[in-house]
Amino acid sequence: MKFDIVVWDWDNTLLDSRMAAELALKELAAENGLPQPTEADIINVIGSRRGEYWLKNYPDDVLKSLHRYLDLYVAHAKDEVSLFPETKKVLEFVQARHIPQLIASNKDQYIIDEEVDRFGLKGYFEKIVGGHGVTVAKPSKAFADLVLGKEWPKRILMIGDGESDMNFAQTMGAYALFMRSGKDKMAFPYDKRVQNLGEVFDFLKENL
Repeated sequence: MKFDIVVWDWDNTLLDSRMAAELALKELAAENGLPQPTEADIINVIGSRRGEYWLKNYPDDVLKSLHRYLDLYVAHAKDEVSLFPETKKVLEFVQARHIPQLIASNKDQYIIDEEVDRFGLKGYFEKIVGGHGVTVAKPSKAFADLVLGKEWPKRILMIGDGESDMNFAQTMGAYALFMRSGKDKMAFPYDKRVQNLGEVFDFLKENL
C-alpha cells in the first residue's frame, strides 16, 4: 500500500482531548439537572456525527446546548488536552516522505486552529479543515470537497477514532485506519483496526 495523501482526524487521534470533553459533558448535564453521561454517551459525542446523545437529552434546543458544551470544553481544554507521546514523531515521519497531510475535524474551526497553533503543529499540514455547521461535516461529500478540493487524490489514507471518520473514509474512497483501544465489535466499516497511535506509527512505517 502506498498513499498519495494522509487525512487525519484531530481529537483523540492526534490530540488527547477525551478528559476535556468528558468534563464539559458532565458539567453541562449538571447545569441542566440531567443524569451524568455514561461511557457510551461520551463516545457518542466524540465519535459520531449523528448526535443521538444531543437529541435524546437536549431535544428542545440542541444548538444552544452544543454551544454551551463548546464553551465548557474550551475552558477545560486549557488544562486537560495534550498531544499523544507519538504525535510529533508520526507527523515528522510522514512529512519526511513528502506525503501531504491534512486534518479533517468536525470540531469548530476556531477551536482546532487554536489547538494546532498552541502545540506548534501547523507546519505539518497542508490544510486544516474544521466543522462548518451541522450539515457540512464528516462524513458528507460536501465536507470531503472542502478537505480534498475539486480533484481528489486516488490513494487516500484516513486515520481516525470514530464512526464519522470511518464513514468519511467510505465517502472519500479511502483506506480506513480505525484507532480505538479494546476488542469490541463496531457496526461501521473500516479496513484495519489499531489500538493506539503507536500502532498507527507501525502501520505507517510498513506502508508509506
